[in-house]
Amino acid sequence: MQLDAGGDQFVAGVDQFGATFCINKREVENAVANRSIPFSSVGSRMRYYSCGPLGCWGVTLAKDVYHRLNVKPTACIGTSWTRVFGKFQNIEVGSDGRVFGISVTKQLYMR
Repeated sequence: MQLDAGGDQFVAGVDQFGATFCINKREVENAVANRSIPFSSVGSRMRYYSCGPLGCWGVTLAKDVYHRLNVKPTACIGTSWTRVFGKFQNIEVGSDGRVFGISVTKQLYMR
């Protein structure tokens, strides 16, 4: 349903059931050669999931915002979530690490 090219480090997204997934840079390079994509499940249900050089961010089905901790170029899954204040429709991480979001009241935010 949604796919994000997380800078030059990750590809991440959400499937039609809200399951989040990612793939590391090395796995992307191998997938091109092998023509198969070994996505890893992040194990959370989201409506939107975006990654950048400083980590990954997600918006749940209830429009809560979470930041994925300990995300690295070699470990896109990370280890756990931390809740961030606010209700958002969408959140996007730029290739420079800045995070942009559109709140449920249609306000634009940057972090």
